[in-house]
Amino acid sequence: MKNSYNPKNKQFRTIVLSGDIDESSVKDAIQTILFINELDSDKETVEPIKLIINSLGGNLLDGFALIGVIENSSVPVYTYGYGSIMSMALPILVSGHQHFIS
Repeated sequence: MKNSYNPKNKQFRTIVLSGDIDESSVKDAIQTILFINELDSDKETVEPIKLIINSLGGNLLDGFALIGVIENSSVPVYTYGYGSIMSMALPILVSGHQHFIS
């Protein structure tokens, strides 16, 4: 996941978690959430981070690491479930500050 900051491009606030939940996919999501929290630390109003999930699940420990970052994020993380939301993907989905499923 390559997210370079550009204030005119809001795409960097969208994270896609697709496929297996593992160390690699969670690392990218965690780094992006922490990066956006750092960018927005001095702002009064912030736009939420969108985490789009389509996953059959994966590693429990990696998933709970992501959940911890989502729950402690000062920037709201909205989770969107599309397609398969199974196993570890479900607790990640419901950990969002707001969650949507289709």
